[in-house]
Amino acid sequence: MERQKDAAKTNPLVTKYLLLYNGVQFLGWTCIVLVIVAHYWEHNNCAGLWKKEEYLVKFFQTLMVVEILHTALGLVNSSTWVSTSQISSRVFIVWGVIHSFARVFHFDLFARLIRCVSLTNSDCV
Repeated sequence: MERQKDAAKTNPLVTKYLLLYNGVQFLGWTCIVLVIVAHYWEHNNCAGLWKKEEYLVKFFQTLMVVEILHTALGLVNSSTWVSTSQISSRVFIVWGVIHSFARVFHFDLFARLIRCVSLTNSDCV
């Protein structure tokens, strides 16, 4: 297993793939942050924010499941268990809570949740 991890670290295709994946994630979450800023600039509240961001948030948060495979395959030096617990909890929030309960879209705490997730996922902090 250790040799597999070493080979993954030195493989230029793996490096290019990870750069592409991280670049796509960065651009996606940065776009979400920009939508939040533009929405608050225009409306000064969270009404209608989810309708603008729903598909982007769901897509990029669900895409993060691939990171579990990255750790399991040894492409990155991280614990599979830690990655699985972090990513599955975020996916559960998006699909299990936010998607299931339409009422949450009207609360400012919901907008704060999306802002925090977007900022941490885009590494803008």
